[in-house]
Amino acid sequence: MAIVSWNARGLNGGEALRQTKLLVKYHKLDLLLLMETKLAEDLRFQELDLVGRGLMVMWKDNIEVTYLTTSSNHFSCFLRLENQPRAWQFCGFYGEPKVANRHYTWDLLLKLKSVATGPWMAMGDFNEILSQEDKEGGGVKSEAQIEAFWVSVEVCALQPLDFRGDHFTWIRKMDEGSIKERLDWVMVNEEWLEWFPNNYLAHLEFF
Repeated sequence: MAIVSWNARGLNGGEALRQTKLLVKYHKLDLLLLMETKLAEDLRFQELDLVGRGLMVMWKDNIEVTYLTTSSNHFSCFLRLENQPRAWQFCGFYGEPKVANRHYTWDLLLKLKSVATGPWMAMGDFNEILSQEDKEGGGVKSEAQIEAFWVSVEVCALQPLDFRGDHFTWIRKMDEGSIKERLDWVMVNEEWLEWFPNNYLAHLEFF
């Protein structure tokens, strides 16, 4: 199964939607998680399903999707391919952009853990780093922020997947240079790793 998570930062206009379709075709995706779409709430077409005004998930017909819970910051469901004997839990996750509200993000993750059963993946833009090595440029990130993220991940019995490609997934260019951070993560539990031992995560270049 091929899954891509993308913080699109706006999909208004025909060109943006055309590029999204090319992304799906080029990478032969089974499921696509989009964040910060900035689209109208009532948008519905083909396999796209919109949650709130920013989070969108679309999937192919060969995937059986059973909804669990949704909010403006997450989309939780069970996924099952046609050739798989059982479903596994998938969560598209978007962390609170404002630091002052970041604790709501970790509270949400803990609530999702309380109902998680079997193989579980949480994937998306968490808007936080796990170590100072996940940031380049700008000031030093608060250790309290990093620790809050780590504690939530450990309590949920999750671990980040190893990746291929560029270390950083977000960049902001400034007059005096640039700031780069790894804000996008794929977190999985042990049962998921046992079920998908041949998995791999790629940090894609700008499409």
